[in-house]
Amino acid sequence: MCSVGLLNSSIGALGIQFAAVVSVLAVIAGAAYVSVRFFRPQGGDGGRNRRMRRIESLTLEPRRTLHLVHIDDREIVVGISEGGMQFHEVKTAAADSVRTDDSEGGESRDRP
Repeated sequence: MCSVGLLNSSIGALGIQFAAVVSVLAVIAGAAYVSVRFFRPQGGDGGRNRRMRRIESLTLEPRRTLHLVHIDDREIVVGISEGGMQFHEVKTAAADSVRTDDSEGGESRDRP
């Protein structure tokens, strides 16, 4: 008889511990949901309506980098060094074709 009472009390203790673990996991999952939903760095729209995004970066030297940035319908190259920043708009093939001189024949041709 005594062993049956001991068995029931250990099962009850395991049930309480299991409920405590599930409760803690639920609190952690709720905190993660709230932090992602309300404290997102891109803002409330999830980044879908952002006007600016970095497409690519290239490190030239330890303190000199180039960044290709897309803003609205334009692409801009930003050069950053210890001396400051320089901006240059990139002409895309969709905007207009770029004309170059052929070095051998002296003819100009369209390049996409």
